[in-house]
Amino acid sequence: MAKREEKGEKLQLGEGKIKAERYIAAFAIATLLFIAGILIGNSITDSKFENILSNEESIRQELLDIELQNQLTQYNPCGNYLLYQIGEKLDEVESKLAFLEGQLGKNDKKVIELKKPYTLLLMRHYLLIKDRTKRCNEDYIVILFFYSNKQAYSGDSEKQGFVLGYFSDKYGYQKVKTYAID
Repeated sequence: MAKREEKGEKLQLGEGKIKAERYIAAFAIATLLFIAGILIGNSITDSKFENILSNEESIRQELLDIELQNQLTQYNPCGNYLLYQIGEKLDEVESKLAFLEGQLGKNDKKVIELKKPYTLLLMRHYLLIKDRTKRCNEDYIVILFFYSNKQAYSGDSEKQGFVLGYFSDKYGYQKVKTYAID
């Protein structure tokens, strides 16, 4: 019986060694997975950051382009091509700004800085439309929509923006000009 007990003890000691090796292996695998997760997360974050920087630069370039086109319309105030092209560009920039707001937040300094020249160009476009209405005897539905990103007003602003977007889509860009100003 003593031999069996010795064998039993050896088995228990051997099993303990196997259990320790399993724990070490499991710990090593878990550590590798954790590190891989961190590296993948950093890679995704870097990719998003590069995308945001690319969008910012694209917005800056488009704002300069819109400003130049806006100045060119003074030479032919009744021409349709530049007017509609400017409107489409403003819509593109608005979409990109909305994307940046979603990624960085509505109160992010970069987003706010990019909104300033955009808002000025919106106001120039508004003045261009008003001038065009007088000079070219055209009729537009012009809507100035002042909104706020403050928490207390954001729900109402989003609902009203949705309704105005529907209204603009229904009657078309050529007839309805909506200017959303923060």
